[in-house]
Amino acid sequence: MYLCTRNYDLSRGGTFETAKAGTFHSVTAGTLIPLSAFEDGSSHYSYRSTENDGTIIFDDQEMKIKVFNKMMGEKLFGLNEDNRFLSFRSLITRFIREGKNGYTSFNTFKAKEQSPIDLVNTAYLLGLDVNRIIHKIDLKEEDDLLKQQETNLAKDPVMHSLLLGSERIEDIDLRLLDIRQQIDKLQHNIRNFVIAEDYGEIKLQADAISQDLYSWRNIVTKCNIALANISRSLERKPDIKKQNLVSFFEEANVSLGEMVIKTLEEVESFNEKLLNDRSRILIKQQDEYTRQLKEAEQKVKELESQEDEKLQYLKSHGALDDYTKLTELLSDQKFKMEKLEQYKQLQKDYKKRREEIKLAFTDENLETQKYLDRIDGLVQRHMEFFHDLVKTFYSDKRAGLQIRKHSTEYRY
Repeated sequence: MYLCTRNYDLSRGGTFETAKAGTFHSVTAGTLIPLSAFEDGSSHYSYRSTENDGTIIFDDQEMKIKVFNKMMGEKLFGLNEDNRFLSFRSLITRFIREGKNGYTSFNTFKAKEQSPIDLVNTAYLLGLDVNRIIHKIDLKEEDDLLKQQETNLAKDPVMHSLLLGSERIEDIDLRLLDIRQQIDKLQHNIRNFVIAEDYGEIKLQADAISQDLYSWRNIVTKCNIALANISRSLERKPDIKKQNLVSFFEEANVSLGEMVIKTLEEVESFNEKLLNDRSRILIKQQDEYTRQLKEAEQKVKELESQEDEKLQYLKSHGALDDYTKLTELLSDQKFKMEKLEQYKQLQKDYKKRREEIKLAFTDENLETQKYLDRIDGLVQRHMEFFHDLVKTFYSDKRAGLQIRKHSTEYRY
């Protein structure tokens, strides 16, 4: 296939003559006119006016730019709908480089042409099997996607909430173990749960008994304190008797008159009477408190028995609300377990597929080398052609074209 083009720069305005004799077109701005010779030997002309830059004229036929590019790709390069990364625009730059960037490097044909698209286009024009490159591109893109998904999974806020704040995705197994144990315990409690229709009524009765029991225990405490105080009061005796006072004054050689002694006797008698009356009152109070204590202790014993009976009933039975809460908690734990197991399985799937891609890349590298060995004759012809072409311009330079498999993993 050979391609011949001629460009006219009419950016300052002017006219040009088309391949159709006698026809002239007036141009008011820059216009590019490629004159192309197709493989069948036919000549054609095309032009694009700045007055209507959305269309192009090809052999007097007006067509959209997209349609024109598609037709040129088919006629010049044999492209079809299934050619990924290949187009008339990308391939034509190997013959007509675009702008300044197209002349800064031998393998840069247009600005911002991404790799490996540039490699696919060059390989296609060299007659190589581009499907081998595209297959590696697909593997690389899938591996990049899986790698990104692994990163997203490790940062997933839902997963970290299930891990109870742990920042390590490796903690999934430990968290799953905790959840499974909680599920086993909840399932056991639910199996042994007995719903009591009168649970609420029994609970109210138990609460009332607890309140009564609290009051009677306070009465027991008050009675014990009162009896202790009465016992200490009954043990108290007068510190000094009349005879002791008389003896004290006699030893001091002080003579007490009969009236004083008589007065002391009266005081002593009065004091003994007061003590006897006080003791009699205290003993009466002691008897009353003792009676109250016995009554309170008996009441406490009865209430404790009733409370224990109610609590045992409540312990062995449950309310419907409690049962519902248990089932909801079980469902929540099962949901957490399911989500964590999904995360764990995704981890395994990602790692397994990435290992498979790595092996596939290795196999592709091996097959690519076998392929290059099979087409060695074609490779040699390309090398000789470009080598001789360089020698035409630079006789003292050793340069040309080499075609080889990239030795780096995940390269094309």
